[in-house]
Amino acid sequence: MTVKDISYSALFAAFIAICAMITIPTPIVPFSLQPLAITLTALKLSKHQALLAVTVYIIAGLMGLPIFANGSGGLHTIIRPTFGFIIGFLPMAYCINHFKDLKWKGFPFVSILTGIPILYIAAIPYLFFNLTMIQNIDISFSVVISSYCLTFLPTDTISFCIAFWINRRISL
Repeated sequence: MTVKDISYSALFAAFIAICAMITIPTPIVPFSLQPLAITLTALKLSKHQALLAVTVYIIAGLMGLPIFANGSGGLHTIIRPTFGFIIGFLPMAYCINHFKDLKWKGFPFVSILTGIPILYIAAIPYLFFNLTMIQNIDISFSVVISSYCLTFLPTDTISFCIAFWINRRISL
């Protein structure tokens, strides 16, 4: 790992933290610019740099820095319903980064097709478990999917598209 790798990773970890602070409050899961930040991180950095940036962001938040959405942080965030989204950021960044290196025309579309589902595959089961087991809310899995997956799908897709647009306009 070079100084350049560490510097880029730290810069993008800070970028993710800043984007997490920009939220629109909704019940339980706020809409934030984290998907945009994770996507842009995965597109601009190498695989090692991107995964390091996301890992540093997660560890810093778990250590207590208030850098998760709505200014939360600390180990207690593990029992929050939204922690599944934080877990999903690592595989999401990995998948997007993997497809960016392919030199065929449809890579942005494939990245979106893999990035968003990977995030939701990690987040939605965690959210359902948290709501039903920890918070004792009587809710079905289909309601969780329709309320938190389908609701955020348009905004997350727009975030992905904006990240791809920004990616084409800046260089590192």
